This record gives sequence, structure tokens and C-alpha cells, in this order.
Amino acid sequence: RLVASRNGFKEVEAVTEVPRPCSVSGFELQQESVRDTTEWFDDAYIHLAQNNTVCFTLHDEPGEDNYYLIYFRQGNIWGGENDTVYSWYKRQGYNGLAFSDELFDGKSYQFKIPWKISLSYTQSVDYTPYIYRCYLYSVSRSYYNYMKTMNDLYESGFVGDLAEIGFAEPVRIYSNVEGGTGILGGSCMESWEFTSE
Repeated sequence: RLVASRNGFKEVEAVTEVPRPCSVSGFELQQESVRDTTEWFDDAYIHLAQNNTVCFTLHDEPGEDNYYLIYFRQGNIWGGENDTVYSWYKRQGYNGLAFSDELFDGKSYQFKIPWKISLSYTQSVDYTPYIYRCYLYSVSRSYYNYMKTMNDLYESGFVGDLAEIGFAEPVRIYSNVEGGTGILGGSCMESWEFTSE
């Protein structure tokens, strides 16, 4: 519970809980890569098509409402060939995808999350594989409600564009601050890092 006050302003407060850590097993990255080479003058172009699947099993606690957030980032090499600094980019969604245990309460649920990449590079330039990071959070109900509304807003596409100009019902952003606006949430995080082929 957090309370904030200042002379001349009304007091605001928010309450949340910190959930237990996720219970996960069998985390692995499965990859299928196909490379085609095209000769061009004094060099060769390599075209890479890659199917990736992250697999893991989430063990949910029975008899309670649990909420989760999964988030992927992709690291691309930046700078010269001897540089090991990576720039990180989110894969999709608004800072992750929030979900509840409503469909698998108290059970072990296996996740298989696929994505594809396609790129080209020359044989004369060293190929540096992407690095991926997967973050899995157990989150409080308030954090889940906030992230769900932000995902709805981010993923709404055409409807969201119409709402911005006043032609559709806007998405109401969740707030758990009494006397004000904002979010107080709790989370516990598990993370994995893996390199593509």
C-alpha cells in the first residue's frame, strides 16, 4: 500500500500484491534454418529463412487466480565487425502479452510460441546471429488489468485510430489509484537468453 500526500492536494493511495514466482520447466528454443546462396560478381548473397519456436511448460498453482505477462526482445548487433554491442527491439505487442490462468487453472500448460525471420547478408561480411531474450512474469491482478487494457489499445488497429479522432469508443485505461490516476502493480520475473543459429 502506497500513500502520497502534499500540501494543497488531496491524498492518493494504491494497493497491490506481489505474486509468487513462476514455476517453469523444459525451456528450449527449436530452430529450423534454410540458407540459399546467390553468386553476385565477386561476392555471394546468403538468404536465411528461419522458423523459431520457444517451448516451455508453466506449472500453475491450483485454487487461486494467477496472472502472467510474457515479453520477447530481439538483439541485433550494432557497429563494426568487432563490436559486441546489441540494440534491443520488442518482438510484438505493447511491452508484452498479459494472460490469466482461466483456461488452465492448477494445471501444467505447455507453451509453443513460433515466429519467423528472413534476412540476407553477404559472404564477405561476418554473419552475427540474433540474440533473443524471453521474460516471463507472474503479475498482480492490477498489473494484469492495466497491461490488458494497454494491449487492447495497442492492438486495436483501425478501431484505435478511429477512437483517437473521436469516431469510436475509446479504450479506458485501467487505474487502481484512489483519488488519482495511475497504476501500482507487483511482479516476479523469470528470464532466458538464447542465440539463433
